[in-house]
Amino acid sequence: MNRKGAFEMMIAVSKKNAICAGLALLLYSSGFLVILTPLPLLYACVTDKSGGGVSASIMAALAVMSFYIFAVSSLGSVVVSYIPLPVVGLKGHLSSWSLVVSGSGYFCFFAIIGFVLGEGRRIGHPDVRSGARALAYSLAVLFLVAIVAWSASSGNVVFKAEGYIGGVIGDIVAVNRAAGVDSAYLDVLESNKDAIAAFAVRIMPSMVFVYALFTVVINLVMGRRFAGKRRFAKASGSMTKFRMPDYMVWVVIACGAFFFADSYLIRSAWVKMFVANGLITVLALYFFQGLAVIAHVLQGVRFPLLRLAAYVLIILFFQSISVVIVALGLADVWINFRTRKLKFGHQNP
Repeated sequence: MNRKGAFEMMIAVSKKNAICAGLALLLYSSGFLVILTPLPLLYACVTDKSGGGVSASIMAALAVMSFYIFAVSSLGSVVVSYIPLPVVGLKGHLSSWSLVVSGSGYFCFFAIIGFVLGEGRRIGHPDVRSGARALAYSLAVLFLVAIVAWSASSGNVVFKAEGYIGGVIGDIVAVNRAAGVDSAYLDVLESNKDAIAAFAVRIMPSMVFVYALFTVVINLVMGRRFAGKRRFAKASGSMTKFRMPDYMVWVVIACGAFFFADSYLIRSAWVKMFVANGLITVLALYFFQGLAVIAHVLQGVRFPLLRLAAYVLIILFFQSISVVIVALGLADVWINFRTRKLKFGHQNP
């Protein structure tokens, strides 16, 4: 390849990475679709083995940091309502430095997920391994951001978070009352908003873990769809093989035992906090083990429309079915459903 051809290829790759960075920034500021922010960076990583994921992530991160610096400036107060960046709503509760660090760190959380999943897809690492690495690295980023926010607020970030959540609850009650809704539930919500806010802050570690886990899984599944057949991507193991170590069930049993002990004997807020966070974290993992069992079973269904209908039903009735899925994941510890062959036309993935 001559110099002109190499230069044109470099320009084309740079344009593609810039487009991926722009899409990531667009998704990050989209509100509801923020959870899909890693996808363009994953795509850049898979399609450009010379470091496209890093280039796209750096370009997008610099743009995000610039937006947050602009948002906390005097000029940003006019335009910030037109740029729905995450964390900007906490402008009245965080210092300018904490807001920039929190917003930029939140984007880095998504960027590291996209980069790790993209590299795993390009190299051919098993999906479960890539997902575990992405989860660990992204949680480490959030942990560092939390430390910086804690330091910048002189340790008052917990009280500020409780105040913010209490204010949100108060706003919800006020909006419903203004709409003519008069219910006993609103009275209970209003009278217990401080206790609810305190409990919400105490279970925040497990909620962050669940959010990170959900983000990794969603992007891993969607990444397989649009980047799985790229010429740079390599085959990876099926996600239906995800299985927790059997000894983890003892964490569930221990948390349950401590929950009842605290309710009747100990009565300690710290014990309740650790038990609640432990249960939520481990049961979230068993939820995805239950989903892996369901996906394994549905692989034996010969009609794609039936499989699609099953997944749609899970999404539509998620609130009712989620408990059953968690129970299925726990039952898999003893029954190990995926070692059994299906009788209705099992197909290998």
